[in-house]
Amino acid sequence: MTAVKSDDPPFQHIGIFGVGLLGGSLGLAVKHLWPQTRVVGIGRSPERLSEAAACGAVDEISTMPGAIEPALDLLIVCTPVRMIPEHFSQTLPSLASGAIVTDVGSTKGELTSVCERIAGGRVRFIGSHPMAGSHKTGLAAASADLFEDRVCVVTPSSASDPEALKRVQSFWNALGMRVITMTPGEHDRLTARSSHAPHIAAAALCHAAASAGDAILPVIGSGFKDATRIACGSPDVWLDICMDNREALCEALSSLQDVLGAFQQRLQDGDERAVYEFLEQARRWREGADTPS
Repeated sequence: MTAVKSDDPPFQHIGIFGVGLLGGSLGLAVKHLWPQTRVVGIGRSPERLSEAAACGAVDEISTMPGAIEPALDLLIVCTPVRMIPEHFSQTLPSLASGAIVTDVGSTKGELTSVCERIAGGRVRFIGSHPMAGSHKTGLAAASADLFEDRVCVVTPSSASDPEALKRVQSFWNALGMRVITMTPGEHDRLTARSSHAPHIAAAALCHAAASAGDAILPVIGSGFKDATRIACGSPDVWLDICMDNREALCEALSSLQDVLGAFQQRLQDGDERAVYEFLEQARRWREGADTPS
């Protein structure tokens, strides 16, 4: 990890609920940057939590989220989207008054509203989406540099506390992330097209290939593997994402179907110029998407 250690940690006592890929990586990054910060790994499995402690991702562990002492001044919930409110609520008694709560969830609209109600003015919730995941899962894949040079979307609402927002933005910046800010609704609309629909498209390609039977296996090349790599992601995680953002995802999939339908018609018509333009426009857009803004 290239980020520089600091003698001035932004938080003294951090709780990480869920110590899989993202939670474990967060713990490793925090302990690298701010060795004196105490990090508590929170979860249900003593075995998994003990593994996180053994690898240095957390200093202590707890399977009793409501009975952590001393009180936490930052809680980061790193569990599947639909479990985040429950895990936040369970940990609420262990949070100091005015503590900050954030998350790593891939959807933000409904989640933000629910978590702000749980916070109730005693603590402060600011949604986060560090776009630093992997098709790999679990603590074994965790890395202290997972977040470097990646984007983190921070999603304040009209009710968000400005000072808490700045501290959350600074936290992700310190981990090497490029922070952008948008509303929860805008986040869900855009990530439905940039992240969620691509995952479903990759899964659909796998289903289409599987329908050809085992005869297709010898001719599966690197292009197919590259295009479908993300389909290896955890179905448990992606079920939550799909259901929580289903309205925006359905709109994104309808747009994709329209594009595919139009291309199929050009192909059936034998319109070489239109087929070429379709491919060329996509190539130019994709190359531009790799250019840093």
